[in-house]
Order: sequence, then C-alpha cells, then structure tokens
Amino acid sequence: MSLKLKQYPVILAGSVLSSALFAQAGSSVAIYGLVDAGIRYTNNTDASADSSTKLSNGSRTASRLGFRGNETLSDDLQAIFAMEIGLDPTTGAAGDGSRYFNRLTSVGLKSKSLGQITIGRQYGMIHEFLAFNGIDALDVANYPEWAYYVGAQYTPRYDSSVRYTHQIGGFVVSAMGVIDNSKSKTSYPLGAALVYKGANWQFGGAYMQEKPSIETTDAKRKSYSLGGTYQFNAIKLHAFYLGHKNDVTNREDKTYAVGFGYDVSSSMKLLGEMLHTKSDISNISGKRTAGILTAEYYLSKRTQPYIGIDYTKFSDALVPASGKDSRVGLAVGLRHRF
Repeated sequence: MSLKLKQYPVILAGSVLSSALFAQAGSSVAIYGLVDAGIRYTNNTDASADSSTKLSNGSRTASRLGFRGNETLSDDLQAIFAMEIGLDPTTGAAGDGSRYFNRLTSVGLKSKSLGQITIGRQYGMIHEFLAFNGIDALDVANYPEWAYYVGAQYTPRYDSSVRYTHQIGGFVVSAMGVIDNSKSKTSYPLGAALVYKGANWQFGGAYMQEKPSIETTDAKRKSYSLGGTYQFNAIKLHAFYLGHKNDVTNREDKTYAVGFGYDVSSSMKLLGEMLHTKSDISNISGKRTAGILTAEYYLSKRTQPYIGIDYTKFSDALVPASGKDSRVGLAVGLRHRF
C-alpha cells in the first residue's frame, strides 16, 4: 500500500506521540473539574425585608479546575502532585485574585506500606474530615445558609503545610503542620485526624489549633469535630459535632448537625440536613437553626440539575446585619463534573 507525501507528517507525529506515551507509561496526568452555577433567591436581605435574586457560583459545590498526576518510582512508591484553582462560572473570574491556584497546590510521595507525605497549600484537618470523608451530608455547600460553619470557624486551607496520611486496615490517620514563611512571627498550626471506615459505616474526629503570635500572646484558636455516617439500603445517615474556640476574639461556637441522603431511584437523590449552632461572642450568646432539603436529578453520572429550599432562624448575637431573625432561600442550579 502506497502512502501519499502529505500523510507523512501525520504518521511522524503519531509515532513521536506513541513513543512519548510509551516512555512515560509509568506516569499519568489528569485534568479534572466541576462547574456549578445556579439562581439563588433569598428574602430578608436587608432591614427593609427586601429579597434578592441573583445568578451565582453554585450552591452545592464551588466550581474549580484542577490538575493531578503521579509517576511510578518503584513497586511501592509514587511521586504525586495536585494543583487546583477556584472559578466563578458566572463571570469566568478566578476564585481568588491574589493567587493562581488558590484551592490546592501540593507535591509529595505515596507509599502503600509507609503512607503518603505531601507539601504545599493543603486542606486543614477539620475541612478534610467533614468534606472529603462525606461526613457532611451536603459536602460543604457553597451558600452560607447551607453551610455548617458560622463566621470564620476554622481555616479551610493552609499555605506552607506538611501533611502525612496512612491507612492501616480500616483506620486512616492524618497529621499536618505548617511552616510559616512570613515575618509575622505567627505560630505553626498543627492538626490531626483519625477515621475508621467499616463496610457500611465510618466514624472519626479531627483537631486543629493555631496561635496568632508566638511573641505577644498565648491565646489560641482551636477547632475540633466528631462525626460519622451509616449506610443501609438506599439511605445514608450523617451526624457530626463541630466546635470552635477563639481566645483572641473571645468567641466560641458549637454546631450540631444531622443529615441524610436517600436514593429515590437510580437517577434521583434527596439530601437533607438540620444545623443548630450556639455561639458566644464576647459574652453575648446567639443561635442559628437551619433546615435544608435538596433534590438532584442525574441526567448522567457527571451532570445533575438540582433544586433546594432552606429556612434559617437566628437569635441575638447571630442575627444578620439585616436585623431580621429569619430567612427563606431557594436555589435552582446545574452541576457538571469532568
């Protein structure tokens, strides 16, 4: 069979590409992401009891673009990396204008027998425990009315962090520390987490602490959580406790949550959660109680339109700036993973 001259560049390019892939057979790089956009309605947004309707970055999950990869170094060792940037699908803007990869940047080594160590900008133990183990029924929803945290209860991510994770049987143990590169003389945050994963249940806890300054005060900022899930048939139950104490601002928060996930069918799922927070801010108490119910329809494994409704009741120190002690919200959105 003869080949035309114009076919040679294509064949050559294919040969070079095949050679490159063969030479890197022990390594892989993946591009992944999530785009979640929705329309959000809330009432009592100001002192005049006005309502608000706006298009926003999704309610269920924040949009992001990421890169991750690995290279096999031996039978028991891999080099790994991850880089992730937050995005606003309504404008195309980056989630954090001050840095390119605001969500995650890490590099490390992974061993089946010895565990995994990573260095970079990484999630703190509390956020990792509640979100990535699926302890929170709503996976750390994006709207504040749907989220378990009130105010800045904990730091989601830390720069210049070193983290170790290892799974021993059903136990997953994690620990992290932060090496502060700034000249602010802030202390080195420390944290740890322990989770046991059974066949249809899991339970564990996490802890993080930091000090604002090692030179001027001994005051600390502590966050701690306990929680778990239990799956039976089409229903998954969720429950957790999140505590936060900040000696610097004289604030303490205690959040209790119960939730569920119910697979109505292979293409429809219901999610619900009740959140109750008690706060003490400079000796002034306040409460927040929220109920959220969402329905997701799976057009495919990657694409889900959803609708959610929520009601929040506030009291005393936690009443928002609008001065109104209750709020109703409705969200309709579309989420796509790739």
